[in-house]
Amino acid sequence: MDTIVDLMGKLSSAPVVVLAQILLFYVFHLAMSQILYKPLLQARRERRAVTTDKVAQAQALNEATLKLKEEYEERMRQARREALSQVSSAQREAAAARQEQLDRAKAQAEAIINQAKADVESQSEGNALDVRFVRFQQTGQVAAHFRKIGVSVLTERIHILED
Repeated sequence: MDTIVDLMGKLSSAPVVVLAQILLFYVFHLAMSQILYKPLLQARRERRAVTTDKVAQAQALNEATLKLKEEYEERMRQARREALSQVSSAQREAAAARQEQLDRAKAQAEAIINQAKADVESQSEGNALDVRFVRFQQTGQVAAHFRKIGVSVLTERIHILED
């Protein structure tokens, strides 16, 4: 203790002043902890709790959003599959209808050609000019019929008529 008093003497401080300074420091520390430190620490704890809660809410919302996005994408894939199915069904129906029209047109063309051949055979050879005119008319009927249904496959049938 003499050493401390010696040291205070060298620093030109009286022991009473040093004790008063220690006492005031302790009182200041208690006052600051009650006024400043505890409310500051309480605010930090509350802020941390709020932040933790908000982060948990954000994660939950993010998971819900991802789930909704997956559901949306699955519905879109299903809608695309249904649309493609409907398109392919419509294409098959159109192809079947087109083939049916072609078959009917071919049958009608065959009938016209057979009729023309029968007319040509029944006519005498002296009426060759009339026969060519009849063939020309019948060929025109066949061509008009094919144009009507949109088929341009006519050259083979015309060659048969000319034979």
